[in-house]
Amino acid sequence: MADHVRLDLTAPLRPEVVEVTGITDVDAGVKEVKYRWRFADIPEPLNRLGIVKSDPSEARAILRLYDDGWRVERIAVGGR
Repeated sequence: MADHVRLDLTAPLRPEVVEVTGITDVDAGVKEVKYRWRFADIPEPLNRLGIVKSDPSEARAILRLYDDGWRVERIAVGGR
């Protein structure tokens, strides 16, 4: 009997933002956005293995304002 299972996903798991918890100014035209996220729509084969929609995790993103709107420059997952 195998002591591990290999599972190849045909599509990546999709992250979803659950809640924006704060937005602060970093510099002119730069914002830090703190938010909570989790993976959405966990496929049924993963659910059967006990991999289910988890509690949201903390993260933050740095956004910069350009001529055409805001762009994400950096994302830090896990509150780092």
